[in-house]
Amino acid sequence: MKLMKHILYLVICVGCLLILSPSTFAVENDSSASTHNYFFSDDAEFKGSYGADRMYVTVDKHWKLQNASLHLFLTVSELAKPAAITILVNDQPVHSEALRRDNNRKDTLEISLPTEVFKTGNNEIRVEVSETDATLACVNDQTDGSWVVLHKTSYVHVDFEEQALSNNINEFPYPFLKAGEEKGAQSSSLVIADQADDEEIAAALQIAASLGGYAKEQDIHLNLATYSQTMASPKKNNDLLFIGKWKHLPAEIRVKTPQEVVEKVGQGALLYKVQSPYDPAKIIMAVVTDLDDGMLTLAANLLQNQDLTAQISSDIGFIAKGIDVSMKNPAPADHMTLKELGYAGGINLKGPYRQQTSVGVKLSSNRLVLPGAKVSLQVRYAKNIDFTKSLLTVYINGTPIGSKKLEQDKADGDSIEVNIPNSVIGARYMDVSVAFDLQMTNANCVHIDNNTPWGFVDEASSIYLPTKDERALLLDNYPWPFIKDGRWNDTVVMLPSANWQTQLDLIGNMFAYMGRDIQDNTGSLRVLREAGFSDKHKDANLILVGTPASIPALKDINNHLWFNYDSSFSYFLSNEKRRLLEDFSRNLASIQLMVSPFNNQHGLLVVTAPKEANLDHVKKFLTESKYVSSMVGNALLADTWENFTNHYFVKNDNLSLTEKINMSSTQLKIFTIIFLTILILLIIGVVLYWRKFRRR
Repeated sequence: MKLMKHILYLVICVGCLLILSPSTFAVENDSSASTHNYFFSDDAEFKGSYGADRMYVTVDKHWKLQNASLHLFLTVSELAKPAAITILVNDQPVHSEALRRDNNRKDTLEISLPTEVFKTGNNEIRVEVSETDATLACVNDQTDGSWVVLHKTSYVHVDFEEQALSNNINEFPYPFLKAGEEKGAQSSSLVIADQADDEEIAAALQIAASLGGYAKEQDIHLNLATYSQTMASPKKNNDLLFIGKWKHLPAEIRVKTPQEVVEKVGQGALLYKVQSPYDPAKIIMAVVTDLDDGMLTLAANLLQNQDLTAQISSDIGFIAKGIDVSMKNPAPADHMTLKELGYAGGINLKGPYRQQTSVGVKLSSNRLVLPGAKVSLQVRYAKNIDFTKSLLTVYINGTPIGSKKLEQDKADGDSIEVNIPNSVIGARYMDVSVAFDLQMTNANCVHIDNNTPWGFVDEASSIYLPTKDERALLLDNYPWPFIKDGRWNDTVVMLPSANWQTQLDLIGNMFAYMGRDIQDNTGSLRVLREAGFSDKHKDANLILVGTPASIPALKDINNHLWFNYDSSFSYFLSNEKRRLLEDFSRNLASIQLMVSPFNNQHGLLVVTAPKEANLDHVKKFLTESKYVSSMVGNALLADTWENFTNHYFVKNDNLSLTEKINMSSTQLKIFTIIFLTILILLIIGVVLYWRKFRRR
């Protein structure tokens, strides 16, 4: 009898475990660590007895680090002497070991990094390679055939848990934008009502752009969809951000809405957070109003203003009518110091031989850099170097543009000014690199453990980029003309009158990409259905996304397209730039930028394909940095296999004569003085000769 009781007890326990096990696993899955990898930007070559390279790892404020590791892939010279590698995190040494190589001269290291040495924000990871029997680094070591290459496939791996967060609005953009999530894996969704009006869609695009702005240069993938589309997919279990009118708020969200919101929704706009009714582990943030006079746009503009958003330390934020939420961008500055670019305190480089740093400068898409651009550096450097061989070199986008020999009597305060050739300036981004070559004599070797010599670039160093407004209407300059000087430039998005939801995801991600250029929320962004298009909308920069079947207006402007449709609007026609076979052309998609046929002072961007599904072929060219930078010319065609071709139909940016002769250039000033001097002497000579001839 006792045996039966024991068996029955055992069966009940096992049954309880089986019943509870799914939820237990679910909890474990929810709390499992996220991961992120940070890769080195380029290969680094270490020569001689000492070399160093550095990279940076950003730790988000919402992360609780669990593990960190450094994965190094090295190639070691056959002539390399016994060497050791040392790892420092934020100047703290955390690991050292001897280098080894296999038969292929390869060495692979996996090094555990202590999490306590990391801090919120940027963390420097420094890799030093030195000969194990060397206490000095000398110039002759650089030519003895001993070298080690650190490959750019090396990376830092971190495991982390998202920190418990408040439901305060000032957490925005978290959790809708998480630093650790890889592109394409975003676990958040933007949701609008099935019956959303034009203002609601425009507000959603504004918020998509604000998320892109918070992400800075990181590519993100947003999930923008209607309520029905979201509920019909696994995305309903994401963190959700609902944007819309109170009358369109889904019932499941409305019942969870705090009474305070219900009472004020007719007085202004509200932002609030509640537990998701679809997944208790997730949240819903709603941006709602019961007013129709632009209050939803005002709320979306507030979320673009990081300073104001950070002031809402509650799970409910009320926006009253008439409140000023603007974040006006100052006029574009031609002159930028390192401090203004985010390098307050300057840049300190330590170690012998070549030490290099880079500063990124983002160029406004609507501004063309004129001749006369220059880099002005204020520097200091150590005195224990060979001044007959030590240099400072400046590079623009990897091209050397000037150098200066270092001088002992100027070590405590030196300067260099270098003109930037227009040929090396990119359309969207400029990388300014400063390299110190700190060479030594055999009689003046440096102790490896002292991290000397050094070079320092002062925060007062500056970059001068004279510009003119308005570039050519070329895909090279996207998102111009829709963004000008950091704000929306009278931009109108035309959607189909029916089935307007089809391309929401593509358009949402377009605006997330463009949002990285938004620094001023006072510009105009509107959305309209094709049926509502009228003369008052023709005085704008237009974006059309769709097929001739979904947007019949495309048929009306077909003759203005660079690549026209045939008479049945089922394939693209050949032209002087490209011959197209009909069957092949049916499966193409195109991006075409041109002067608006409605107003020649504005632009028109057409993203179109004969078939709706083919629009996916060009999505990445409008949403991902790598592919955006490959767009040039007036039109792009992409096929089913994602092969693409760019096509020019009009000329590139042209500089006028006055812009080519820019008097800010020192060489041009000298040339002008010499030219005027010669001209004056010629005039005097002609006058004297004329007088002499006249007397005769």
